[in-house]
Amino acid sequence: MRRLSTFVPLSLVLFLASGGCQQQVEQVAAEAFDPQVEREEITALLKENVEAEKKGDIQGALKFYDQDVYTLGPQMKLMRGLTDMEGLYATIMASLVDMENEVTDIQFSDAGDMAFMIGSYHMVMKGDDGTHDEIGKMLAVLRKRASEWKIVAIAYNADPPE
Repeated sequence: MRRLSTFVPLSLVLFLASGGCQQQVEQVAAEAFDPQVEREEITALLKENVEAEKKGDIQGALKFYDQDVYTLGPQMKLMRGLTDMEGLYATIMASLVDMENEVTDIQFSDAGDMAFMIGSYHMVMKGDDGTHDEIGKMLAVLRKRASEWKIVAIAYNADPPE
């Protein structure tokens, strides 16, 4: 009986100590999160993505997306996954002449592992009757896994013609 009474308090101490360690790990992780650094990282990611798109590099552009990415495009069915995204890119890049994106805002979850980015785009596309401009807006949801931001959902649509 004496052993059991010694074991219980020791177990309790170890349990409480492990919880305290977990709080310290979470606190250090929270302190390490710097929104400005993360904004710069996401903005750089978008710039690299646009450069790959301009070159017609589908595989280079796809590396910025999560394997199960949701894509919500205008007048399109909901798409999911890299295979659907690859098909979309093939269609867009076949007529893409030029493209620019601008990030308007990036907001982060409290934990710092999720973000949403709002921005605008301007694409010049070639068609049967020459080139035309498409100006629109976008919303991307990103998740950071293994120190790497990936787009897990993206929605975009064109503004009405002027």
